Amino acid sequence: GTNTFTVVADLGWTITTRTYFSTNWFKFNGGDHGFDPKYPEMTGIFIGRGDAFVWNSTFNEIQSIDVYNILAHLLNVTSYAAPNDGSFYWDMFTNTTQP
Repeated sequence: GTNTFTVVADLGWTITTRTYFSTNWFKFNGGDHGFDPKYPEMTGIFIGRGDAFVWNSTFNEIQSIDVYNILAHLLNVTSYAAPNDGSFYWDMFTNTTQP
């Protein structure tokens, strides 16, 4: 029979071979996507600055898919934005009324 096993690297580590790394070192930039989101160490950060944002506010979580709606609002193109599964955080913005 064939033995199957799975290897999972600790946070901050990548598993590869010396041969692959020696010819593809430029692909290892210290930041990769696809890690398990249950680890707070692997989540992203969103920082909004400017007159459109409420000063000194903090939000618990913004998912990557939500950034689309935020950018559409900032660019004033929400009427052209494609339907999507993202959420919108009204409390993040100043002078904004919900539709």
